Amino acid sequence: MEENTKMTIDGKSKRRKSELNQGHHDHVHHARLTAKEKMIIRLEHLMDHNRQHETTYAKLAEEAASNGAPEAGQHIQYAKALTETQNQSLEKALANLRIRFGRHSV
Repeated sequence: MEENTKMTIDGKSKRRKSELNQGHHDHVHHARLTAKEKMIIRLEHLMDHNRQHETTYAKLAEEAASNGAPEAGQHIQYAKALTETQNQSLEKALANLRIRFGRHSV
């Protein structure tokens, strides 16, 4: 096993935080990006993160309904809808930034 990895309980190797903090990970090396490019990447990341939450909310809403709590399921569905609305706003912001900065993607 590499010096900068450790084993997890399930046997998979995991990078140490010290290595991640040095920029040796799967993300783009941010030190070479402009502030504008970093902003676009951060927005894209937030949108991806929100989509993960949407998936989780949908599963939780279904689970609540199937366990006799349909009202709770409706509230969770509402949270999912709010997250979708967040992403719509972030998408508009991202499109505006790309037009303003003259870049279609980073």
